[in-house]
Amino acid sequence: MDAKPRLWNHPALGHLYLEEGLRTTLRWRWPKRFQTLSWALVGGGWSEQEEVFWLQVSSEDLPLDRCPRRFLEQELASRGVERSVGLMTSASVADYVSIILQDGDCLAQAVVTVGLGNALRAGDPIISRPRCSTINIACAVNQALSFEAALEAQAIVTEAKAAALLDTGIISRISGQPATGTGTDCHVIASPIEGPPLIYAGKHTYAGAVLGATVYQAVRQGTLQWCRRFPSHPVRRERE
Repeated sequence: MDAKPRLWNHPALGHLYLEEGLRTTLRWRWPKRFQTLSWALVGGGWSEQEEVFWLQVSSEDLPLDRCPRRFLEQELASRGVERSVGLMTSASVADYVSIILQDGDCLAQAVVTVGLGNALRAGDPIISRPRCSTINIACAVNQALSFEAALEAQAIVTEAKAAALLDTGIISRISGQPATGTGTDCHVIASPIEGPPLIYAGKHTYAGAVLGATVYQAVRQGTLQWCRRFPSHPVRRERE
């Protein structure tokens, strides 16, 4: 794929706003309302939203008796945030990675925050108290996606994330096997509402190819940043 990364904002896909403070936040506001697909705590499902909102939290913010969804809803309401996909993480939101790629007529952007203290492999045993450290991935394309194409895009994002973790030597903190994600990851797919929707977004389409490359680069870069920040953490295994 003849695609080159761009780290700046693109007017077709909106702008990023970082606010550092007691609870650091990151907002990705699109130029208009987008169709989104996710399993996010707030604004999840197949819905129309205006932005993705990341809230950085600590373990003290989420004691056992506090509902994470209600907590996030209250935080969003206190900031006057509406029509948003809401995400939470204990990873450093200020260390977000944004990658933009274009292939053919398809433009894609991935915005990723990476925390790996909760790294796991699909199929690992359940743990009673999962950690907040997670990988949150938000992706937007400049072409409308059908529901089926958005589902396929979610699969591409998952594959790209797993490939990036495998290539950087991240292992599960439970099984010690190569990790495929964390226990609390969330992916958001966003696309314009207007225009004829793409029916497919697999590996043989421009949309699938550019999404896969964008997410892979962003997760890999975010993972390497995290590893430099925590060089002795047991989830990192140096590749031979």
